[in-house]
Amino acid sequence: MARPSIPRGRVSGNVSMRLTGMKRQVTSLGGLPAVRMAWDTLGMNSILLEHSFEKRSGAPATELAFAVTVEHLAQARSNVELEKALQDPVLAACIGGRQVDETTLSRFRNDNRFDWGGVLEGVSERLQSFDLTRADEDGILIVDDTIAEKAGEKIEGVRRLYDSSAERYVTGHSIVNLVYSGRRVFYPLACEIVLPVSDGMEYLTKNDLALCMLKGAVRRGFRQTVVHDSAYLCDDLMQFLDSANVPWVSKCKSNRILVYHGRRLHAHELGSILGRSRFRRHKRYRDIEYASAIAELPGHGLCRFVVVRNFREDEPEGADVGIKYLLASDESVHGSTVVRLYKMRWKVEEYHRSAKQDLGLKDYQGRKLRGVIAHLMSVALAHILVVFMKACLPRLKGASTGQLVRDFICTSCRVNSHGARLTVLYDRILPYSEAIRHYQMARAG
Repeated sequence: MARPSIPRGRVSGNVSMRLTGMKRQVTSLGGLPAVRMAWDTLGMNSILLEHSFEKRSGAPATELAFAVTVEHLAQARSNVELEKALQDPVLAACIGGRQVDETTLSRFRNDNRFDWGGVLEGVSERLQSFDLTRADEDGILIVDDTIAEKAGEKIEGVRRLYDSSAERYVTGHSIVNLVYSGRRVFYPLACEIVLPVSDGMEYLTKNDLALCMLKGAVRRGFRQTVVHDSAYLCDDLMQFLDSANVPWVSKCKSNRILVYHGRRLHAHELGSILGRSRFRRHKRYRDIEYASAIAELPGHGLCRFVVVRNFREDEPEGADVGIKYLLASDESVHGSTVVRLYKMRWKVEEYHRSAKQDLGLKDYQGRKLRGVIAHLMSVALAHILVVFMKACLPRLKGASTGQLVRDFICTSCRVNSHGARLTVLYDRILPYSEAIRHYQMARAG
C-alpha cells in the first residue's frame, strides 16, 4: 500500500518537534534545588530529628518543615497558597513527591511537640562548623525588637503596642530577636514573642526574653560584643554580661544618671560639659562628630561615655537628628570604636525590613500562638538558608534577599522528568544563571 503523501509547508522556526522519552514540564521555582542543597548541606533533617520532629504520623515532619520554610521563599503567604505551590514539580520533588493539603500544613504548624526554638539554636551552632559562616571575634550580637501588626483580636498573644517608627498605637505581637552580625554574614540566633500579662499568670518582659536569649548564646560559645538600644539597658542584663565578661555597647537616655569627677549628672548634662570642647569628626563616618569621657555607671562601674552629633538612625530625611548618647562597658575602648559598633546595630533593622517585605514575617493568619511561633522560626530559617547560599555561591554574594527570591528562586524554567529524576533547565540569559551552571545545582530528585 502506498504511503500517503505529506504536503510540504513552512513551519515556524520557533516550533520544533521530536520524539523523547522525557516528559516536559514548567516550574516557577527554578532556583529551589539550590535551596534544598543548602538545607541538606546544613544537615537540617538531623537537627530537626534532635528536636522531636520525628513524632508524627503521615508525611514526615522533616519534609513538612522544609515546605513551610520554603513557603517564605516561594512567595506563598498562607497554607492555601502553599498547597497550590506544592503542585509545582520542583517543590514536590524536593519534599519527596508527596502531596500535602492545607489541613496537614495547619496541623503541623500548631503541633506543640516540635521544638522550633531548639532548631534555630541548633542551626546557629551548625553554622559555626563552616568557615564561611563561622562567627568572627570582632563581630557583634544585636538585641532588638519589632512589631508584627495584626488586626485580629482573637489571635493569641496580641496586645496594644506603641510603634515608635509609625508614632502610633497598633495591635500586634512584639517580637524580640537576637542576631549575629560579622564581616561576612548576618543571621538570627534566637527569636521570642513578648506575651501580654493576664490574670493569674506571669509573663516575661522583652528584657527578660533578651536575657534568656543571651544566656543561651553565651552557653553556645558566642561572646562577641552585645549591642542594643536604651530599652535594654537594664541592671539584670548588665550584671549578666559583666559576670560573663561579655562587653556591651548601648544607647542611653538623656536622663540616665552617671558619675563624673564625683558629681552625679544626667547624660545630657555630661554631654553639655563635653560639648564645650571641640567635637572630633569620625574617620569612617565623616558626617558624625563625637566627644567621649570615662564616667561611672551605677550598677556597673567605669564605662566609656560618648556624646554624638549627626548620628542618623530611623529619622526621616530632613528631620533634626539631635544629640545622642552612647555607653560602652569597657572604659578603655576609644570613642570612635563605640560609634562604629553602635552603627553596626542598623543591620538588625535591615533584617526586620527584609523579613517583613521579602519573607512574609507579618503574613501569618493562624490564631494559635504555637502556629505563630512556628511561622516566626521558619522565617528565621528561610533567612539563614539565603545567607548560607550566598556564602557558598560567590556569584550570589551581592544580591539582596528580595533579589534572590525574585530573580533566582522564583524563576520560571523548563523541567525534564525521566522516571524519578527531575532536571531543571536554567536559561543562560536569566539572572544568576552562572551560579547555577557553575555549581551544577540544577538537579533535584
